[in-house]
Amino acid sequence: MDFSHKKLALLFSSGSFNPPHIGHLSMFELARDYLNSHGYYVLGGIMSPVGDDYKKKKPTLTCSRHRIRMVDLSVTDYPFVKCSNWEANQKKWVPAKEALEEHLAALHKIVQDPDLQFKNHPYFPEIVKSLTMEQVTNSTKFKMFLVCGGDLLERISIENENEYIESMMKQFG
Repeated sequence: MDFSHKKLALLFSSGSFNPPHIGHLSMFELARDYLNSHGYYVLGGIMSPVGDDYKKKKPTLTCSRHRIRMVDLSVTDYPFVKCSNWEANQKKWVPAKEALEEHLAALHKIVQDPDLQFKNHPYFPEIVKSLTMEQVTNSTKFKMFLVCGGDLLERISIENENEYIESMMKQFG
């Protein structure tokens, strides 16, 4: 598929997914439909469960192994959304912005060496193997968007300075 004249998007959601539910999946559908209607082609979506260290903030958190499995099962009927276990496998809790940056860096690795790196990052849609570095580093051609509910936005606004929030929103929508 020729993407040379389209704006491309990748959707990303970080959260506890304790448990994942239809609202989480609906966010991806709503974001995809909105972006498609505004000239984007949405490549896919990634759900990224937080790591077990987040239990300090949310004592009722189920272990990441179970939440990853629940997300995997929940996306079975949503082929454009996959589960990333990167964040869940970190020893320390990772803020959403840093998780987004890590996944964007992983995308760059895939574009540079699709045959090797895609195997290391199977939660990306396979279509990213056909992208160029020029496409994914040009903000007028590609954008990774944070998809989240009000609870995450509220937590980000409480825990961070305005400059951090502005930087995150500018970079990730």
